[in-house]
Amino acid sequence: MPRLLTFAAVLALAAPAFATIPPRAVAAQELREYKAVSTFAKAVDQYVLMRRITEPLPPETMCLPDGTIAKVNDLAATPFDARPVPHEGDMFSPDVADVFRDRIVRAIRQFEVNVWDLVSDMNEEESVAPPAVVGEPLPWGAGDGVVRWLNAVLPQLPEGLEYRLVGRDLLLFDTQAKVVVDVLRVAAPVF
Repeated sequence: MPRLLTFAAVLALAAPAFATIPPRAVAAQELREYKAVSTFAKAVDQYVLMRRITEPLPPETMCLPDGTIAKVNDLAATPFDARPVPHEGDMFSPDVADVFRDRIVRAIRQFEVNVWDLVSDMNEEESVAPPAVVGEPLPWGAGDGVVRWLNAVLPQLPEGLEYRLVGRDLLLFDTQAKVVVDVLRVAAPVF
């Protein structure tokens, strides 16, 4: 009990000191990254809803805002062919693309990735593969694996989506549908 009282006394004395620390101004770069990541996350969420909702939800399953269950059920009733399909740049909008390229450059430096080694590690088929196209499967022989250092610097993705590096392009790949969701062209720089 005396230790608890001592701890409470220290907290009571320290509280005024914490209250006088002025809030830190958000740097322009932090704000830019926050907005871009938020935009990307919203686009990814929208894609996941469009592609994964297949059955109506019973009204008693969740506590959602009014009208949400009706919207989800309308979407579930919509055939896949009638749903919007992704286009290049839907997820990797220009602002998102700039932030992701910056993060990739920082990751290359942080993880001491040799870009020339990345290029030389590509198999022969990948180096001559046609460019990836949104809504289609990966080009033959291209981007079979996840690049771990990318996952460390890019926003976490929901289950079933992965980042893939094909040549210098960053792909958002749907592992369930086996299609490319979006492509960020020239994501990896050449130093």
